[in-house]
Amino acid sequence: IGWKYFLKMLASFAEIGKMSFAAQIQLAVNSLAAKLVHLGAYFLITFSIGIQAPFNQLGMVFSLVFLANNLPFNFSLGIGLREISLGALLLTIGVDPAYAVAMPLVLFARAVFIGLVGSVLEGISLLKERE
Repeated sequence: IGWKYFLKMLASFAEIGKMSFAAQIQLAVNSLAAKLVHLGAYFLITFSIGIQAPFNQLGMVFSLVFLANNLPFNFSLGIGLREISLGALLLTIGVDPAYAVAMPLVLFARAVFIGLVGSVLEGISLLKERE
């Protein structure tokens, strides 16, 4: 199973290599823009919850959380390494424990809500397609 996914990954790298240089730059810029929007949302949620921490410390925390987000670990009910590491990192920079727990829960609820909206829209699309 692992070999099959490795070959798929290599095939995707080959497809990116076939793209024009301008298309590759556009892909990189779009990816960077998406991450900046994601980071901006993190900061807005952080400040709306009431977490007051220096910008550079929050940037470090969110960078580590982005890295943890790509690790394939999950503990239970969808709570993964991202939520646990975010709470732990917020505690290490001196955030109140109640806020350090609230932030990952809000982000988890946001992810579930976005997933539900996408699932409902996909379900509607599939049902219309069957008619």
